[in-house]
Amino acid sequence: MKKLISSLVAVGALAISAQANATVFDFQDLVDNGNEDGGVFSGTLGDGTNPADFITDVAANGEAGFSTFSWTKGATTLTVDGGADYAYLDKGKAGLGVCKVLTTSDQCDPGNDDNVTLGEVLNFGFSSGHDVDLNASTFRKANHGLLADLSDIEVNIDGGGWLDLTANLNFYATNFSLRTTDDSSQFYIDALSVSVAEPATVALMGLGLAGLGVVRRRKA
Repeated sequence: MKKLISSLVAVGALAISAQANATVFDFQDLVDNGNEDGGVFSGTLGDGTNPADFITDVAANGEAGFSTFSWTKGATTLTVDGGADYAYLDKGKAGLGVCKVLTTSDQCDPGNDDNVTLGEVLNFGFSSGHDVDLNASTFRKANHGLLADLSDIEVNIDGGGWLDLTANLNFYATNFSLRTTDDSSQFYIDALSVSVAEPATVALMGLGLAGLGVVRRRKA
């Protein structure tokens, strides 16, 4: 019996370890340095075109607004849009924001309206559920300085209604959105850390549940 319990504990530890392998989507590094970090970035710019190469066609121009974009790293594909507006990759230690109006070269007009302001939203999606860790992210102000007070930022998880972000920095979601409730807390997000259980983890958890079934039958 003790051996079985020890085995189940080991299974749980292995499962947690597998889930802890995070994938980081660093928007600041992407736009500042053109670093796709071993992944593949693609998207549709505000003018409706699809850049063939991010570094050549986007990062070289400094920044750009997208109707939508996707970034695939390993088994995870992240899709981002700005709702009715444009998801905007802003250079200069900023990261990801939102812009309402773009120039013909997909630059924000005016140039200081490229963060998430009141009434704007950033939407994030995955093909399957992921664990999201916003503790590992840095939020930045309109001047690109650190935004330490996140009390005016809200998150919507899988369409379940808007929640206080400070109480929901870690969650499981297939889709989620971010917004601010106060223009004094305009923001960019510079990185996103996510993880998903590997198939091996699911198998290990299945073995653990089977083991618990054996214990219950023996007790009966």
